[in-house]
Amino acid sequence: MNLLWFVLWLLSSGALFLSSVFVPPAILWGAGMITAGVVLGAKAIKKGKRFNKIAGFPGHVQRAQTIKKGKRSCQQIPCLIKDSIGSSLSGSLLLCGLICSAHAAAFPLVYFFGARYHQIPFLQPLLRPLLKIIGLQITLSDGLLFVKSVNNVLKVSITLEKLGFFPFLLYLFGGLTLLFMTGQRRGRIGKFFLILSGYCAFRFIILFLISIEFNTPVIFWSSMITSLSFLPFPFLLAEFLPIAPCLLSEDISTAPIFSPPNPRHPALTDFPSLTTSLPLTNTLPLTASPHLINSTPLTTSPSLVGGVGGGGNSPINSPSSSLINSPPLMKGPRGGKNKRGGTEKNSAPFEQNLSRLIRPNFPLNRQSLKFGSIVFACFLFFVLAIGFYDPGIKKQGRILIDEFHSNWERTDEEFNTRLFGKKTDYNFYCLSKYLTNFYSVKKNYQPLDDHTLAGADILILKTPTQEYADKEVAAILDFVARGGGLFLIGDHTNVFGMSTYLNKIAERFNLRFRYDVTYDLPTYNLSLYRKPKIFPHPAVGQVPVFLFGSSCTLSAPLRAASVITGYGLRSHYLDYAQKNFFPAAEEDFDYEFGLFVQSAAVTYQKGRILAFTDSTCFSNFFMFIPGKPELLLGSIEWLNRQNRFGRLNLIFFLLGAGCLFYLLAVWRPKREHLLGILLTAGLAAVVAGILVVHLVNQKNYKSPKAKKDFPRMVMESEHSSFFLPVTRLAAPSDKSFLTFFVWSQRLGYVPCLAPSLELALTRGKIFVLIDPVKKFAHNEISAIKNYLFHGGAVLLMDNPQNRQSKSNGILSAFDMSIDYQNIVKGVVFDTHSTPVGEIDRACKIEGGHSLLVDPEGNSVLSVQKYGAGMIAVFTASHLFLDKSMGYTNAVPNEYQHWLSEIEFWMLGSLAKKKFLPFSLHLSRR
Repeated sequence: MNLLWFVLWLLSSGALFLSSVFVPPAILWGAGMITAGVVLGAKAIKKGKRFNKIAGFPGHVQRAQTIKKGKRSCQQIPCLIKDSIGSSLSGSLLLCGLICSAHAAAFPLVYFFGARYHQIPFLQPLLRPLLKIIGLQITLSDGLLFVKSVNNVLKVSITLEKLGFFPFLLYLFGGLTLLFMTGQRRGRIGKFFLILSGYCAFRFIILFLISIEFNTPVIFWSSMITSLSFLPFPFLLAEFLPIAPCLLSEDISTAPIFSPPNPRHPALTDFPSLTTSLPLTNTLPLTASPHLINSTPLTTSPSLVGGVGGGGNSPINSPSSSLINSPPLMKGPRGGKNKRGGTEKNSAPFEQNLSRLIRPNFPLNRQSLKFGSIVFACFLFFVLAIGFYDPGIKKQGRILIDEFHSNWERTDEEFNTRLFGKKTDYNFYCLSKYLTNFYSVKKNYQPLDDHTLAGADILILKTPTQEYADKEVAAILDFVARGGGLFLIGDHTNVFGMSTYLNKIAERFNLRFRYDVTYDLPTYNLSLYRKPKIFPHPAVGQVPVFLFGSSCTLSAPLRAASVITGYGLRSHYLDYAQKNFFPAAEEDFDYEFGLFVQSAAVTYQKGRILAFTDSTCFSNFFMFIPGKPELLLGSIEWLNRQNRFGRLNLIFFLLGAGCLFYLLAVWRPKREHLLGILLTAGLAAVVAGILVVHLVNQKNYKSPKAKKDFPRMVMESEHSSFFLPVTRLAAPSDKSFLTFFVWSQRLGYVPCLAPSLELALTRGKIFVLIDPVKKFAHNEISAIKNYLFHGGAVLLMDNPQNRQSKSNGILSAFDMSIDYQNIVKGVVFDTHSTPVGEIDRACKIEGGHSLLVDPEGNSVLSVQKYGAGMIAVFTASHLFLDKSMGYTNAVPNEYQHWLSEIEFWMLGSLAKKKFLPFSLHLSRR
């Protein structure tokens, strides 16, 4: 049965591969290891069935006896094999399922503590003398270890991640579940904990030496290396903590053998014709126990004591009958011997535990229902304590943005069609303007005091570049205490001192912006965040996906809600010698990695505070990339509440703890009932709690409704072929249209990306298709026609190199088409025959009203009215790629300026459903 320790290793390794704590999930590896664990578990359980006779399963024994009787019973062999395999597999599935559930229970602890605590400074002085004995040249300074390697001196810190905190919890929770389900005595739990702790410490020292040798900490976070580093662990457990079914001890004089048979027991009713009693010689000597002779006989039917062929009945009080009718085989006070010759005290029979695994029992009696209800309440209260978010009392939504303390990412520098450059790109003008569609927004240009804060519900302090006075800090604290919402927005590496300035306020609420910068752990690229499926904070409830720029991390108290827990991150400390304090590009050995808090929320009396660590995400060039507007509105909606049930989570926790204490103090269930009650009541409570929390949060934290209509430009991605930095930055080979997307904001539009045609037609005033490659269905064409008929505007852009184009599939509905064989090059003219620029290549457009043509009259831009709407077709989409238009923070050259004007002309004219000649458009500019 020591194979079960290898099952634990496989399942824990599978959980490592499926998690995203350090690296992206490896689905195939994780699923493969879990599947192997189930198969090996079935083999281990089947192997334990050689003890069936001892364990006292009469169904298996009688079938075996029947098979021995002759050819007439050989037909039962497939049934016996099927029953054996089925029970083994079902037992393994349930056992592995319980271990995986225990792993799932460990994840909240990993995310909660792993995101808040990393450094373990008290271990470094303890580790230094040990490493010096090994022979390393090592020095301790300022709480850090400095190790001399072959090429340089490495700065080393001891963190929870390097010690293996994540796999430690997986093995701890999984191992305790395995020990409990196999009926091991309580003393083994402490022994298992000591073995696991000692192994993790030894493992860390070995990996530490290897990392020093190869000058890389990758071995601490690689899923494959982590899994292999724990491979010796099951061998160690098999040697010092073996799991074995109960064997008979030499002294069984006090152990009764069999229980009275139950005529309705499935093991007997499966074979009603079996009437052969067990031969005495095949079991135990009659003198082995007085219970064999003194057991009370039962009155049995002839069908239970007769021969196979319907022969004579055996005497009811015969030794053979008394053997059958005697009490069940029970564990003796000294159990049995283990494989090393020692005695296993009080170890339960393995087959008995297997029976409980396969058939967890929830008896329907008053006591079980009572304790089941308490178990249900206990789990439900704990779930509510974790996932409930106070809906609060909604306020008026009056926002005050502080500009007095910030000269970076301002909100008062207009983002228009005339001013370009980095200063217009890196500002919060579009954020401020977007918020005015939902809330009342004002800006502050004077020191903060009670008077300036009196008319505000939410105060936004973003990227400060000067210090807050003590009087201002006191006014802000009073503002929050009265029920105000405080939004703190910082950025990486304490650039411009903003983290220092923000911390003067944040530390009053036990929050702190750290002086670091984060990257994706394995790739060193920007990090991507996906919200949890269970218990997401209301601020991220509507966020589809979120690509960070370069955030710092937060130190947050235990009571703080982690709005965003970043995973798979590396954190590098600032370097004041570098530009913007970014650390040097070379590999840093001492970086922290794993989980970090990137946004946190706390409450203070009646008010709320939310801290966010990446201001870049709200700059103009990133503001409307999917995830950013949803996070902004979700954060404001959470802050726009006064606390109503501030202590309700604590009450839920205390109620759950009270139920748990009562269960531990009073409840003494039978082992076969415990699992059934826990599975039935516990799982029902967890599901009910998750559903209740989801419904409450969904009802109380909805996306705000706009106070006024605002124009949207929607780019559809279901049929189109283009790239926007939704999950990563653009690569050189990507067809990035980010600048085209952002430049629409200069016209006052709110651009958005729609994942489907259906959503695009309901969201935007202008609907943009770029290089379509997916065929349009008839109902989709009908939907576009209906959209245009009621006043919509469609811009379809394609290019000659789109060999998979499906544009004509939709244009045919409007008596238009693109001739991909007829390539247009050179100077193009507007409807006033004025040359407006030169195009390197485009396709000829058939049908519609021509707006840009070559000297031969071949159109490259045409429009067609349909109902109250208009569709425009442009066949040189590649001109609006980033590599042509330039990047969003650049000042455009003459050619790029011309391209920008083409975009402004097309989008502005489509919105008005009226195209002026391009030359006239330029003259009015």
